[in-house]
Amino acid sequence: MIKLTWGELRDNEFMHALEGLFEKKQGYDVAMKIALLGEEIKKQRTLLNNAHEALLKEFGTPDPAKRGHYKLNDATIDKYEEEMKKLYDHSFEVKVNKFDAKKLSEKYEFSPKELIFLKPLFMSFEESAAKPNLASVKDKETHQEQPAH
Repeated sequence: MIKLTWGELRDNEFMHALEGLFEKKQGYDVAMKIALLGEEIKKQRTLLNNAHEALLKEFGTPDPAKRGHYKLNDATIDKYEEEMKKLYDHSFEVKVNKFDAKKLSEKYEFSPKELIFLKPLFMSFEESAAKPNLASVKDKETHQEQPAH
């Protein structure tokens, strides 16, 4: 199962990396997992937006100059920020198995940045059947092999 938080859904870098995964053409099994993931994320983003709007209404006052916007005053901003942190910590599970990044990378290229941001979607290296061979990684500047630790 893939466990995510609402905070990750508000993280632009996570969502950008996820969008890149959605745009790659996949085989049926992987595409179906990604589609199910996308459906659950869409549902959770709606719940998050509704919860966020409820907090704005609870702790803010409507901004007459901007329809649908709220102003937070000094008396309520600390409580609002505390409740927002709780909101972002809310976790949920997507009922699909995690992806094996090593197997996916045999067909698709991932930048280290994408692997970092998409980490919640991937098995850990300990869980993966195919662990990376870190002993053969070459140092790009010296072109010498680095010892594995």
